[in-house]
Amino acid sequence: MTRGYEYEYDTLLLSHYAIAFGVESGGFTVQTSGSVGYRADAATANLARSIAQEYYNVSTDEIYGYVYGGSGGSLEVVGAAEKTFGVWDGCLVLIQATPMSIPYNWGMRAFGGLIFGNKSAEVIDAVQPGSTVDLTSVSDDLEQAVLEEVTALGVPLEGWEDWNAIVGNRTQLFQTLKDITVPMIQNMDPTYADDFWTKDGYAGAEQSALGERFRAALVEFNSTVVSAVAYEQGLTTEFVLGHVPENVADTVGLGFSVMVNNIIQSFSGRLDSKTRAVYILGGAPDEVLQALVPGARIVIDNRWYLAAHTFYRHQVPPKESGFYAFDYLRDDAGEPLYPQRSTLIGPLITQSTTGGATHTGNISMKAIALQTLLDFDAFPWHADWYSKQVAQAKGGIEDHYRLYFGENADHAMHRLGAPFTKRLVDWTGLYEQHLRDLSAWVEHGIEPPAPTNYTGENGQVRIPSAAPKRKGIQPVVELLVNDTKRVKVRPGERTEFDVKAEVPTGLGQIVALELDAYGTGGYVKKDFEVGEALSIRFSHVYEQPGVYISGVRVTSHREGNTMTGIALAWNMDRVRVIVN
Repeated sequence: MTRGYEYEYDTLLLSHYAIAFGVESGGFTVQTSGSVGYRADAATANLARSIAQEYYNVSTDEIYGYVYGGSGGSLEVVGAAEKTFGVWDGCLVLIQATPMSIPYNWGMRAFGGLIFGNKSAEVIDAVQPGSTVDLTSVSDDLEQAVLEEVTALGVPLEGWEDWNAIVGNRTQLFQTLKDITVPMIQNMDPTYADDFWTKDGYAGAEQSALGERFRAALVEFNSTVVSAVAYEQGLTTEFVLGHVPENVADTVGLGFSVMVNNIIQSFSGRLDSKTRAVYILGGAPDEVLQALVPGARIVIDNRWYLAAHTFYRHQVPPKESGFYAFDYLRDDAGEPLYPQRSTLIGPLITQSTTGGATHTGNISMKAIALQTLLDFDAFPWHADWYSKQVAQAKGGIEDHYRLYFGENADHAMHRLGAPFTKRLVDWTGLYEQHLRDLSAWVEHGIEPPAPTNYTGENGQVRIPSAAPKRKGIQPVVELLVNDTKRVKVRPGERTEFDVKAEVPTGLGQIVALELDAYGTGGYVKKDFEVGEALSIRFSHVYEQPGVYISGVRVTSHREGNTMTGIALAWNMDRVRVIVN
């Protein structure tokens, strides 16, 4: 018997971690690059099965195949699960997207960032461990209303601590909104921006504090090309404008258009407001590039970019589709609060990636799902929605599907290092163990561990604080400092840390304990006795004044292996230490 693991993600190279996992798990690893949907991956899986059959000299019945992927890759996995038969024996869906994820989630995040503006320090302090500040105390009425809205729609509240990722540009949110979201809407709903700025029911036109905020952010001006740099066949690559207004400082969301054969055509570019140079980005047709010559009149604005922030308000899905978080955008009678566009574009975009699958939940193989609770791109409630789709389509989920949640983890589906490890755990080990559990379920009928217990409320997913109630496969960790979550000490004063951790019953042992005293993501190993649970106290002395978000990280392994780096389950907890 052998098995193959196929990773659904469009990368050129398969990571050596994925290859090592396959080897240690008694299988081979497969990946197809440059494809959309599941068909090319299915062909590769069949080819890999044939090669394995010949190499191992076994029948095809003795070769099992599993497909897994996250984020956009989760769409392809769902396509494989719903549209193929006999290609794979099981699937693992990670950080799941839904037909109502793209392009809406990016706009929700950007909307929150636009309205909270320069309050990053206050917001971060309010959501960090040991805070005595409530978010409502650092926000005005408009900010509170927007926070309530995006939270109810699924943006994880605790995720705001990573401001630069959730509403800033560390994850290229601004470029994604400008260069992916805007073209999608322009192609499928070309009159939306005009309506946003002129019609009742749209934020850009309403007479309110919100409308004023959008209009204050609006940039519109015309200028003329004074010089241009052309490549082959007169295709311009960059040009200089004759005039840029002095108040144009934020150029991220600017769009550009030029007249071509009496038709206004848009193109993507980046403006350096100091030099007035515009650098053309990819995707512009040749006729547009040829038109960007000295004397050409250029229209520059961020009308579409700003309008995209609240496009989701005008895309409320049908009630019967079950996307319950969007009920926040309905009135008491169940009708949408805002004017609705004629085309619901999210499902159409999603189907182009799934290969035609529509997320019915009618899966043809056993499936495990892992969703992370701090994910700001694939919201935690997405997986809960799909679990209900599976339950409805299959008449229950017991024989078909398991859902788990990962604590203190976000959308980063790769190995993590400092400084990100100061607040996040690497969750690759979780999904590696889930793949092993999936294999045991398919090949030997061994039931996977009990799924994570959770509740959903106002777009947020919550899990119990105690391991016996929480279930799942991740260890549960509690850290206190001087018996509390927040302490004030003097430089040189001894600080006592108390750590309690527990692995869900029968799911392995704790194999590592580490302290990050200064909240930098740099951990120091601590001595302890390997076991299913630990309760330990140790001390630390802070010499320098400051505010430290100190953390402990606990690692468990199903077999109690202290030497491996594969299939490790990490979790953490943090406290606030104020030294002055």
